[in-house]
Amino acid sequence: YDWSDMTALGSYYSFGYGLLLFPILKFFSDGILAYRAAIVLNMILMCVSLFLLQSIIRELFPEESGVQRVFISSAAVLYPSWIFYMQMTMTEALLMFLMVLTVRLLILLLRNSGRSVAAGLAVVCAYMYCVHMRTLGVMVACVIVVCLWAIEKPQARKQALLFLLVLLAAITMAYIFKRYTVAEVFPNVSSKRLAHNDYGGFWSKIKSVFTRSGIIHITAGIMGKIFYLGLASFGLFYWAMGWCLKGTAELVRAFKRNEEKKETGYMSLFLLLAAISEILVCAIYMASDDNVDALIYGRYNDFLVPVLMVTGIYALRRSHYFLRFSLLWGAVSGVMAILLFILVEAEKRTRIRGYMVVGICYLINRDNFDPHFYFAATWLMGAGMILLTAGFVRL
Repeated sequence: YDWSDMTALGSYYSFGYGLLLFPILKFFSDGILAYRAAIVLNMILMCVSLFLLQSIIRELFPEESGVQRVFISSAAVLYPSWIFYMQMTMTEALLMFLMVLTVRLLILLLRNSGRSVAAGLAVVCAYMYCVHMRTLGVMVACVIVVCLWAIEKPQARKQALLFLLVLLAAITMAYIFKRYTVAEVFPNVSSKRLAHNDYGGFWSKIKSVFTRSGIIHITAGIMGKIFYLGLASFGLFYWAMGWCLKGTAELVRAFKRNEEKKETGYMSLFLLLAAISEILVCAIYMASDDNVDALIYGRYNDFLVPVLMVTGIYALRRSHYFLRFSLLWGAVSGVMAILLFILVEAEKRTRIRGYMVVGICYLINRDNFDPHFYFAATWLMGAGMILLTAGFVRL
């Protein structure tokens, strides 16, 4: 397969998914069969994730019974965006699996599972970065948590050091492989176009943030990503963030008082940092785009949702005020919908790409897109699903 003419039309995308597809492309000479084999691989990763999520629930939330673990993990795996991406060869299905695997390995590491787990976690973090560079926030969050864990537990410093060394070695190898990939696969792409998805393009976008217009668009972008994640997850994202904030606060308090630190505290911090960093990266990168979906862009953050749905369901099941908070999440989403619509109207944005907002694309009329109807109907439907989900989970 010679893709050089095709790659000349676009900018650089990372090579990680290509490593996984390489054996398939090598084995299948027919393109249709190769594509079908890649879809089967997505299905296998999805099935493996089901069992990984069950083990995550068992470790983090031992109060849940075996039947409850099955239902919660099944709900997370059946996240609509995962079903959508599973049927194609975009990287998101793989990223969702890798995020689940990262969480599982991090839990094992926090339980002093040995050097092999530390090395495996480093390899998975580096590979996730190779699949999509905008998962950098997850890798950074993992490094921060591992370092804090090593500071608190001197006996764990060897595993932490091994994790950092393997991660550094893997990133160095990725950089070398990237240079080779660019030279071989993107020989006809201009340096400007090549940098669009690379750090050169990202840093230029960061510079544009420090303007009046940039601040407005970044703020709206962050709000839009939260709006998307909240409604796409049926409100479970809000519950998950509440659980993460509470767990992080308990971890900080334990450090201040020199008390024992729980692994749920470390995992809360990891998920919180990962979510915040990925939302920021997506908001910065999409700030200059003038499509409606750029404000509520979900594709870069969808891979976080299955794990957050698991924690969200747990938090919802344990809340004494689930109805009040569910109504609050619906009201907050409504306020965000109004503010986002005001910006869309002010800038006369009329285009939307449904495949970039899969989690809330149900009411998009592609032939005659009406932003007013879309935001109003999406909020009403989303608020209804938040209440319905809360009621169903608490049954």
